[in-house]
Amino acid sequence: MLEAANSRGLVLANESEFLSHTGRGVSGRVDGKKILIGNERLLDENEISAAGLAQKAEELRRGGQTVILIAVDGKEAGLIGIADSIKASAAQALTSLRARVCGW
Repeated sequence: MLEAANSRGLVLANESEFLSHTGRGVSGRVDGKKILIGNERLLDENEISAAGLAQKAEELRRGGQTVILIAVDGKEAGLIGIADSIKASAAQALTSLRARVCGW
């Protein structure tokens, strides 16, 4: 994300109070605003509802994406869907794994 921002000439905002919440996400302040980026559990722990994002989040999950929720100053603000593309070597890797595990 940083590379994409830099390649577009975007100026990054000042951040502070960065915290990593293992298994849930991150939080901090950006230009004085409290930012949470992570999963539903992180937002729930901070008493933030993501109900307005639920439908889009489910669509992304059904498409095989991992959903990351974003809250700003205690309110849902958006989401990001992340997906890995299938590598060309995947078929060979599965064949090799089957051979080792199943013996065929």
